[in-house]
Amino acid sequence: MVQAASFCLLLLSGTFDISSSLTYYHVSASMTWQKAQTYCRSNHIDLATVDSMATVNVLNKSYQSMIPANGSMWIGLKRSWSWSTGESLNYTLWTTGQPNASNSEAACGLFDSKGWSNYYCSNKFGFYCFDEDSSNASKTYILITVSKTWKDAQTYCKQYHTDLAIINNSEDSAAFPVNAAYVWIGLISSYWSDGGFSSFRYWAQDNSESSLDDTCTAMDNHGKWISKQCNLKMSFICYGGES
Repeated sequence: MVQAASFCLLLLSGTFDISSSLTYYHVSASMTWQKAQTYCRSNHIDLATVDSMATVNVLNKSYQSMIPANGSMWIGLKRSWSWSTGESLNYTLWTTGQPNASNSEAACGLFDSKGWSNYYCSNKFGFYCFDEDSSNASKTYILITVSKTWKDAQTYCKQYHTDLAIINNSEDSAAFPVNAAYVWIGLISSYWSDGGFSSFRYWAQDNSESSLDDTCTAMDNHGKWISKQCNLKMSFICYGGES
């Protein structure tokens, strides 16, 4: 009980408000990414989402002095290929050399006649949506030929259908034409803990673990992002509600 009380006091000392926006909390206790996520969800909203340079500047100004020279703290970004619906990736059809894990900016999935590849989410392509029939667990795929970014494609699919296309098995894959050009599907390699999406990235140039999949993201003392094994323990930043 005493430990919990002192922990709350420590949290209050690490609070920073962004004018009429979100409140961020620095937690100095060292935890794995997963435990940090659990803590933030229990006591605030979630691990911090950093979706713009303005947010980087605010966090860096507020917390730079709390990060050791070679240290870092967890934020909410996790690198692990999954479907935009939140489903795990249990079936894959990557082309040779894909996904290119060394390019952490190429975080969205394309489909063509050869298979899957990862590419920059801000580029524009046609895309496949799907409609799901829950009564017989079947999917209907719909090709949209208008070129959109991955995020805009997902927004369209969620508005008019179920979501961007997910491919769970060889039967699903066989539903696509053999001569398909590059089109977006629902593959995403990096997602924010709160479920949000942003194409903004601020990776450090020397990101030695960028080639590893299934990593979590930490912020260094310059505000830059680095990939880390998720079971490492470090301090972290949560965010709260609107102030």
